Amino acid sequence: MSTAPAPPWRGTALRLLLRYWTRVSCVAWCVLSVVVLAMTISSALLTEQGPDADGVMPSYDAWVRTYCLVIGAHLTWHSLPLYVSNSMTRRAFSRQALVFAVAIAGVTAALFTAGLGLEVMVYTVADQPHDWGFGSLPSYLLESWLAHLVWLVGGAFAAACVYRFSARGLLVVPFATLLIFPGDVLLGRGSVALGALPAFADRLPLAWAVLGLLCIAAVGALLTWYLVRDVPIRPPIR
Repeated sequence: MSTAPAPPWRGTALRLLLRYWTRVSCVAWCVLSVVVLAMTISSALLTEQGPDADGVMPSYDAWVRTYCLVIGAHLTWHSLPLYVSNSMTRRAFSRQALVFAVAIAGVTAALFTAGLGLEVMVYTVADQPHDWGFGSLPSYLLESWLAHLVWLVGGAFAAACVYRFSARGLLVVPFATLLIFPGDVLLGRGSVALGALPAFADRLPLAWAVLGLLCIAAVGALLTWYLVRDVPIRPPIR
């Protein structure tokens, strides 16, 4: 009877990825929250007119989505070869990676919404108006969750293009914006590359925006799977 231990990589991708990226996200959130709250409190105490009603935290939303883009790229470029080269099938990893993407997008959205809630609390204590307010936080959480998911899938798709086609894949990467920016337009969010986008969310029911974002994420996930399902795996450099 064989006493060899089971491969440690089987069935653990979801748990290990969540453990690592949740810790990194929490540290990044703490740093961002400290900086934003310091800016908010200083503005509330040192200026006669008080802080701007739109707050500081929402202006960092585009950078949080870029952070999710990096997570998605890392998922395809580094994690996929690592787990597949250690006895996990592409299909098994992809299933766990999809659950991870939904979960970590929710984590980043929850942390960012919590930071916005802290800022709103500072505004309330300082008796200053805030554009969002506590009542808007649930919808902001939902919108952020979906937007972060779309950006994460966009990063995975872009990295899959480069991984499969090498330098030629760089020609395909700009098409990843066709996955990312429509979601931002649906929600009327700002963009790192394009600046302020038209606020279609003011005229589009949230349910339709949610459906559109889910469709974009699904299309991006299918395109990524199409690229990675049979590509030769190159073990990551350690």
